[in-house]
Amino acid sequence: MKKFFKYASLLFAAAMLATACDGTGVEPDDNGGDDTGNNGNTETPVTPPEDKVEGTLTIEVDKQIIQSDGKDAAVLSVLLDGEAVTSDVVFHDANAKDAVVQIPDFKFTTTAPGDFVIWAEYKGLVTEGEVKIKAVDCEVPETPADPDPENLSFVRKVLLLQFTGQECGNCPLMKAGLKKAFTDYPEFNDYVVKVDAHNYSSQDPAYLAGFYQPADGWPTVIVDWKYTFGAYRQVSQTANEASSVIRSAYGKGNTKAGIALKANHSDGVVVVKAVVKAAEDGQYRVGAFLTEDGIQGQQADLYNIAEDWMNMYDDNIRIADCKVSTRNYTGHSLGTIKAGKTGEYVFVMNLKDAWKVENMELVVFVTARDEDGMDTVTNVVRLDGIEGELPYDYK
Repeated sequence: MKKFFKYASLLFAAAMLATACDGTGVEPDDNGGDDTGNNGNTETPVTPPEDKVEGTLTIEVDKQIIQSDGKDAAVLSVLLDGEAVTSDVVFHDANAKDAVVQIPDFKFTTTAPGDFVIWAEYKGLVTEGEVKIKAVDCEVPETPADPDPENLSFVRKVLLLQFTGQECGNCPLMKAGLKKAFTDYPEFNDYVVKVDAHNYSSQDPAYLAGFYQPADGWPTVIVDWKYTFGAYRQVSQTANEASSVIRSAYGKGNTKAGIALKANHSDGVVVVKAVVKAAEDGQYRVGAFLTEDGIQGQQADLYNIAEDWMNMYDDNIRIADCKVSTRNYTGHSLGTIKAGKTGEYVFVMNLKDAWKVENMELVVFVTARDEDGMDTVTNVVRLDGIEGELPYDYK
């Protein structure tokens, strides 16, 4: 559809029109017209040939997430060969079938939560690319300051997902194996972020519904959403396998991105702003877990190896906000991010009264397309608590 407008722009002048779906506060016409702001007439005068221009047209936005209060604004910039264009620009929303949207003074506001994909045309040219703006109905945390804007070398951490459950009789083998691996290699504590998904049985006090189901059953560990292993009958074998996979994942490839975040908590709602900074050009996704420690249960055990500590469940995922499809939980798309540039996403999490806020933490991960065509975790961070901020962790 965008290609259609590339040619249509040769026939229509750059007039500012409005549609209700833009959420910019334009009200429907009470005189029988539609919500385009011009009584349903979307045609505009033909652009004189002498007004047409040549060059490269691009579009930028100062922030990708705003509050849908009609006041918080994302400021757009349209550039012709790098020079700002300040008039005669027509904006379109790709998420509304490329409808024309009115953005006065290049400041996009909305009273309707949603996702907007904005591109522009100017005197016969169409922007190369588009910008995404997400509007949410809650206050958006500020973007954490970047302590070293030119730095693209990030500390690397690995995401370890343990799929387990209170009634899983084989799970003590994995629990014991992981504990031994982290004891034998204490450096794992520095660069592995571990979370547990208790989705074996709904009777589990830490039960997580609607999350990824491991193909090989329980227990299963998935590292960086790519490497997977199960438990052996011997704890030492499980520990050796865990150590081998963790080291392999940690040493695989470059750290392609860093994560900064800021979280606010009020009235049982946690709002997290995650900012992903790319170290190299690529397609990125971002996901988040809200975890809780100190959940008590009675661990089933088929091998008489369970110890008391296994009845205290830590790092349990309460909310997983990263679903792409039934078999894909690698995070929400940020699109393509150029090296040194950033992508943003806001997570809104509603807490349950039974959960203990003082025992909760936030985990945010970023995935990138690897050499095998898989969206694999390239970095992950953990916030101690559900309020506060983390800057980029540079080497």
